[in-house]
Amino acid sequence: MKNKIYKGIGLFILGFLILFVFRFIYGYITYPAGGAALGLMNQTDSFDFGIRNYASSKWEGKGIQEGGFAVTSVDQKFEKVANISTQSTAFKAEEVQIRTLIKKHKALIQYEQLSGNPGFRRLQLAIGVNPARFDQMVEEVKLIGEITNIQINKSDKTNEYKELHAKKQSLEKTRTSLIDLKKLGGKIEELINLESRILEIENQIQALGVSLGDFDSENEFCTVKFTMREVAKAEPIPMMQRIKVAFEWTIMYYAAFLGIVALAAFISFLVVVVIDKGKQLYESARKG
Repeated sequence: MKNKIYKGIGLFILGFLILFVFRFIYGYITYPAGGAALGLMNQTDSFDFGIRNYASSKWEGKGIQEGGFAVTSVDQKFEKVANISTQSTAFKAEEVQIRTLIKKHKALIQYEQLSGNPGFRRLQLAIGVNPARFDQMVEEVKLIGEITNIQINKSDKTNEYKELHAKKQSLEKTRTSLIDLKKLGGKIEELINLESRILEIENQIQALGVSLGDFDSENEFCTVKFTMREVAKAEPIPMMQRIKVAFEWTIMYYAAFLGIVALAAFISFLVVVVIDKGKQLYESARKG
């Protein structure tokens, strides 16, 4: 009897130790360097800043013409934007790093917002960069802090540019026609209406000129939208804290496991008793 008791106690302790070691190892695997920083992984920080940057490139290909093939050349207008989000535990140093990188690539800060108190700061920069330097700058920006999200989009704007240009030419022709019509003279009221229409067209032409100005080769930029959030450093977890957490977790779940086992044994016992009682009643009824 004593041997059975000792064996039962040994199995109980062994089960507890196995569960404790499992939870202790799990803690090290989950938090190898200590408590997790307040990370923002996979968070997108895209923002608008009211400026659209465009660039151009020449595309050449072969087109079929009468008498054979001919080389065709197309000026493509496009918009290229990189959205890069990072988190930093050395916010001030890495802010200096991104600003140094902007100067290195002779880029232009078109929008800037710094918000939050120390420990919870956020820096947002919209950077206009020369198209030839765009890819290299993106690769270097990715080395600043810890990347949480990156997305690069390129959109063709050639048709949009052509439509704006065609619309401006059409308005200019209309303006010329109205000015010629004005020279013919007429009633004062008609001339006033004509002048108002000319001024209205002038305003539309100026607005289109501003939009077309974004496509000028002198203003060619690609856009890097950079967001950096400050996060707390990971705090190391003391050994005693790891042991305490593993011990408390083991007690809770081992007690729950034993409770389930005891409940299952009790239900099994009741089932056996009921079956046995049923057999006895059946035998009594049969003999009676």
